[in-house]
Amino acid sequence: MSIRLSKEHGVNPTIPVCFWCGEGKNEIALLGKLKDDKKAPMYTVLDYEPCDKCKEMFKKGVLLVGVQYTSNGLPAIGKGDNNKPVYPTGTHAVVTKEWAAKAFSGTGAEVCGVNLLDDDVLQRMMSGKEENVV
Repeated sequence: MSIRLSKEHGVNPTIPVCFWCGEGKNEIALLGKLKDDKKAPMYTVLDYEPCDKCKEMFKKGVLLVGVQYTSNGLPAIGKGDNNKPVYPTGTHAVVTKEWAAKAFSGTGAEVCGVNLLDDDVLQRMMSGKEENVV
């Protein structure tokens, strides 16, 4: 893999930040030349790959991710209704498999390790006002 160097900033390093918790990932990414030869920000969300701390948290249950149909500047995380791309809002929760099975029973939804939900639905579920939300 090669990198195009910035004339102004060289390898143009940045510290990747976990999308899920906002913490630095203890890594360095070399971005090289960016559009208009801009300087890379010190900290940047580059992808949806969780940091080690978040990976451990996500292993404890089922991850519910709030999504919207409007782009947030990052790539889509999956597809929603009518096969349209969906983008995570940052709202997320880890719940037990038992809780998820109960919450989604009768909806036809299949509970898996990661579930994408409309952000409004997830917000209401997290606020404790989850009756008839899913």
